[in-house]
Amino acid sequence: MSDINSLIKRLNDEAQDEVYWLGACDASQINILENKLKLSLPYELKEFILLVGGGGIVGEEISGIVDNDALAESGGAIHYDTYQCRNEYALPSDMAVIYFKDDDVCWCVDCRKDTYGQIVNYDLFSKKISNILAPSFSIFFEEYVNLHT
Repeated sequence: MSDINSLIKRLNDEAQDEVYWLGACDASQINILENKLKLSLPYELKEFILLVGGGGIVGEEISGIVDNDALAESGGAIHYDTYQCRNEYALPSDMAVIYFKDDDVCWCVDCRKDTYGQIVNYDLFSKKISNILAPSFSIFFEEYVNLHT
């Protein structure tokens, strides 16, 4: 398994499509995000956010912290996407959205005690987890990079 930093570098160097990052952020912004969401995010996701903020392949960006502002009100921000899904689709409070596309696809990091850190698909229509995408953010991100390089 590769570390987050080397995966970011590999995506930058070898991606078949355009790569866009939201911009590195301060640890204090991650603390603000976690406090506002009332969640403790997995280490690998926090490392990713610290290094690049969020982003990735244009059109398939991973949500994060936009312009070093944990509470930015824009699509692609974990805070904004999570609250939108909580309000409109009954997303459980122990999930944080890391990918939200066209009010159709919602991938989350699961912060429940027994399944902490898993990346899951939250079905917006049935309002429940439909499947596990990866056992951790690092494995999810490695698969994401492999798919695009």
